[in-house]
Amino acid sequence: MLSALFLPMACGLSGKPALNKLSRAAILDRLDQVPCFVIVDALRLPPPDDSDITSLYLSTSEARVALAAAQARHPSLQLEIQPVGLGFALDSPTACLVPAAMEVARARDLPGSEEIDWDASTVPLFGCPSLQQLGREGNVVSPLFFSCDDAAAAIAAAEVAAMARGDESMMELAMRTISLQDMTRRMEQGMSADPADFAFVPAADALRLLATLDQSSTEAPDGAVAREALRATFDGTRQSKVIRDTGLFPS
Repeated sequence: MLSALFLPMACGLSGKPALNKLSRAAILDRLDQVPCFVIVDALRLPPPDDSDITSLYLSTSEARVALAAAQARHPSLQLEIQPVGLGFALDSPTACLVPAAMEVARARDLPGSEEIDWDASTVPLFGCPSLQQLGREGNVVSPLFFSCDDAAAAIAAAEVAAMARGDESMMELAMRTISLQDMTRRMEQGMSADPADFAFVPAADALRLLATLDQSSTEAPDGAVAREALRATFDGTRQSKVIRDTGLFPS
């Protein structure tokens, strides 16, 4: 069973049990609307380091630290941070997704952490069974945040709104955590609610970094998402979405 802490979401927002499944490809496409970051040179290739595995960072601060370290190792290269869809990062055989260390540390202290199989690649998600928001298509969803601070801000805002309308049932919302790996597995196997009931919410600081990155030099046709430019490098096989379809990367 899904963690009892997320059981209200496991029954769907309608309150009825749901066994809807998503294919692996469909889950990865949804996650491609969440950015992570890689260090590349002017040719959009990872710097020539010793490892054959390329690190992809969920933390913007850790990506900046990695950029500074790579620039020190390769002063002659024009290195920069490149955004990559998270779905692509999870699907790449030659890439290693690096969870945000601060988010992992905070998740370990939250209810639900005891059910997480923690390892170096575990990515925590933050949410609340009672918290609901409007999704991109106007439907009501339970948001799953990649940032603990963003989740806390959303919960605080919901509590203020509940207090204003006198809804005592929503005045004490408790944050929970579940791993991205477990959540996607349950979506794929039909062990959670209808996947349409959930929304993966990128970290606000990741979106701010995206807004500062220049996408004009991406060589992929039709303004394809940055991960398409790295597809050959990472031996990826899935088709990418274009910027206008994801609504993620700035034009």
